[in-house]
Amino acid sequence: MKDKVALVNNAGILTQSLIHEMTVETWDRMIDVDLRSVFLLTRHVVPHMIEQKSGRIINIASQIGQKGGVKLSYYAAAKAGVIGFTKSRATKRDSKVFSRRRQYWLIQPLVADAKP
Repeated sequence: MKDKVALVNNAGILTQSLIHEMTVETWDRMIDVDLRSVFLLTRHVVPHMIEQKSGRIINIASQIGQKGGVKLSYYAAAKAGVIGFTKSRATKRDSKVFSRRRQYWLIQPLVADAKP
């Protein structure tokens, strides 16, 4: 029996900056690590999942992707992108791999986001 393929996209970086103080390089790095990596790794594993007719992809996002945050505009943009990407991939039309299974998406607060 072949090994089952699973992917957890959990890469993320976070620095705080006001938009007018942020460099293009900082923006690009945040988008590359927090959003582009999700696309690249997913694109890489999906053919294997289709071949074996099963698999799981878990994408880690943040509530900041839904509500934004002071000095976090680019982090929020990247995580909102992950949320949209995840919802789109979970549709029956977009994914032959998961067509017989119900899909769920969940955004859990990170410890840093949680309120006591």
